[in-house]
Amino acid sequence: MKQFAEITGLSPREGVVGEHILAMQYEHLRKHIPLLYLTIGFYLTMALIFIISQIPPDNVANFFSRYIILLIFIPFSLIRAIIWYRRRHDKFEREKVEKKFISLTLISAFLSIMCGYWSILTWQSDVGGHHSYLVLIMAMGGFSVAYCLSIIPFPAAFNLIAVLLPLNLMMIFSGETFLIAVAATVMTAMVYLIALLRRHYYNMVRMIELQVQMHDLANTDILTDLLNRRALIEEYGALVYGESNSLVSLMEIDDDAPEAGKDMFGLTMHSIEVDSKITNVTMVMLDLDGFKSINDEFGHATGDKMLKIIARRMTKHIGDYGTIARIGGDEFAILFVNKPVQFCQQMIESLSYILSAPYLIDGEEKMVGISYGLAHKDENIGTIEKLLSKADAELYAMKAQKYNKNHIEDEVTKHLNAIPK
Repeated sequence: MKQFAEITGLSPREGVVGEHILAMQYEHLRKHIPLLYLTIGFYLTMALIFIISQIPPDNVANFFSRYIILLIFIPFSLIRAIIWYRRRHDKFEREKVEKKFISLTLISAFLSIMCGYWSILTWQSDVGGHHSYLVLIMAMGGFSVAYCLSIIPFPAAFNLIAVLLPLNLMMIFSGETFLIAVAATVMTAMVYLIALLRRHYYNMVRMIELQVQMHDLANTDILTDLLNRRALIEEYGALVYGESNSLVSLMEIDDDAPEAGKDMFGLTMHSIEVDSKITNVTMVMLDLDGFKSINDEFGHATGDKMLKIIARRMTKHIGDYGTIARIGGDEFAILFVNKPVQFCQQMIESLSYILSAPYLIDGEEKMVGISYGLAHKDENIGTIEKLLSKADAELYAMKAQKYNKNHIEDEVTKHLNAIPK
């Protein structure tokens, strides 16, 4: 049942793919729902003109079926069109959008059911033998509504069936050959249109899934499954400046976007919102001491296994407190947002202790040392390039300090060994 709901668009998918599908649907609906209600109002007006041109109703039931329903729903459709037109610049918020989808589905379903009911009452009335005109009006209205709701196939198909099925059944059971042929034609067109709606939605979902996969491949380090340098830069830009060209941003259908910036669905990318509460940004550069010698002595396969274990240890320790990326080789970066510098320092010192613990690889223990450098964003260090450069400088300062210390110790040891005993 859940799979059916996802396939038909009745229930949004979870995760990143579901977020983008919902955003894409909302952008489509913001532009097409005003058209939808205007279309409904137009065809109901045509139906009203059609009814007025026929024999006036001779009782209350006929008057209700011919006029009252139409006179209620025509202004209602116009009001709904105005409401959705005013929403055309609303920002995407998942919870609010889901509520709008529910109300849209219920309202459009109610309108279509009432139109189907109205068509039955009108069919049974005396319309001067012009039933085919009634069928034409309702069929064109149903197809137009299905087009406007095409991005969510289940409501579109339901509205189409609710409007056309009653009339088709009336024509089939009328016994007239011409009307039966018209019913068969309309039913065939309806079936093909529903299949087209299903295929359109499936292609859209598949396209978004592929784009998410491509984004992950382009922004993930294959060996460790951490972010890569490019993804870290995008993450920093999205968090601090609200600038992002990645799929992390919400996708929109933009009819006004340049053709070169669109795909087959008119899909374009828009940046996410800037978090105005960001006050502290700290970048940490981390390097493994002695890793190169392990690579040279035991081979790259052993080094790769060690890097995977290191990535798991880092992810487990940092958790949601920071964003980890592998910059290249044995260099890693950690981005902390809205965390005090002292907190970041303590986290890295404890991480250094964890990463310095032995690694059991192929039955043998291996060990590496850790050097790191921190840089805090301020008015002089604002861009990520400057942050990385500053953190890198601090990193190599620590390496130089270690080297000098080890060099002095080696010299002292040599000197002591040279003293005659």
